[in-house]
Amino acid sequence: LPAKPLMIKGRGRKRKTGHTETSSSSNSAEITRGLKRATPASDSGPLHQVIGHIRRAKRIMVLSGAGISVACGVPDFRSKGGIYDLIGDMDLELPQPECLFDLEYFQDDPKPFYQLAKKLLPAFLNKRKQGGEGGDRVETFRPSLAHRFIRMIEAKRKLLRNYTQNIDGIELIAGVTASKVVQCHGSLSSGRCLKCKKKVAYEMLRRNLASGEVLHCTKSTRRWPCGGVIKPDITFFGEPIQPRVNKMLHKDSAKVDLLLVMGTSLSVAPVSMIPGYIPKDVVQILINREPVVGPKNRSQHWQGFHYELLGDCDIVIAELMKLLKWDEEEKEGEKKKKKKKEKKKKKEKRKK
Repeated sequence: LPAKPLMIKGRGRKRKTGHTETSSSSNSAEITRGLKRATPASDSGPLHQVIGHIRRAKRIMVLSGAGISVACGVPDFRSKGGIYDLIGDMDLELPQPECLFDLEYFQDDPKPFYQLAKKLLPAFLNKRKQGGEGGDRVETFRPSLAHRFIRMIEAKRKLLRNYTQNIDGIELIAGVTASKVVQCHGSLSSGRCLKCKKKVAYEMLRRNLASGEVLHCTKSTRRWPCGGVIKPDITFFGEPIQPRVNKMLHKDSAKVDLLLVMGTSLSVAPVSMIPGYIPKDVVQILINREPVVGPKNRSQHWQGFHYELLGDCDIVIAELMKLLKWDEEEKEGEKKKKKKKEKKKKKEKRKK
């Protein structure tokens, strides 16, 4: 999709809302194609205020959604050509596309979900390269700039936690520490039997999701195999979110001093309620293609975001990185990682 203009809206406790001004961008052609940026004319404008908040913050909570993974080739749910459009084209005779992620529908008939997985998830499941004598090896996604921005926040010792609605695990591929990531909707890294609750490893689950065949539990009892349906460890509609989400949120809400919401419309509860759970005096910043409509599924004291940076996530973040002077550091870090990989490959070749 063509890049959308970046619009910046700011609000304060004692000033008028909706302040916007315009200027041109000077980023690389790859990042700024189609960009007409709304920026403040002075250092006191909304964008520079956002930069000031990020610089001063010591415990940043990031709430991320599908919008930060679109640049990696992972489709989001609601955009044109996204997951729900794909489900509609599959002629599965569902009342609505969301039913495919409903626990009751899955329990009644898991086959449509596995069929979708085969069509939808080749990037997760089949993105493999020949590994020579060592067999196949998995080729992982290249993290987007948004993922690398989260990693940079951690490198600056500012990341309190990243609450992600995504099941792709790209935050971890980007190098964000696992203890700093809370996967609110689970992940595809494992599965579980609906009948006996036996956990199934990723490799076994991957094969069936890639083939579209329903995976059944092979655990044996004294009389016969269990035979229950294996469900991936992602949170379906009708299921409670992971217990760790509530536990960490209760702990982190007392510490957070800045909330960044990135690449999400906050349409699905209870994750949509997180901004309303944060103390009133904590500044909240939205980075998203579209404004978030409130106060749906949020607490009554939530007054909306203090700043809205509207546009493609990577375009907005490229501008923030530049103004924070983190862009050169990030490039240098990527170069070091590349050199490290090359050295590792050379070592492996020598051993062979």
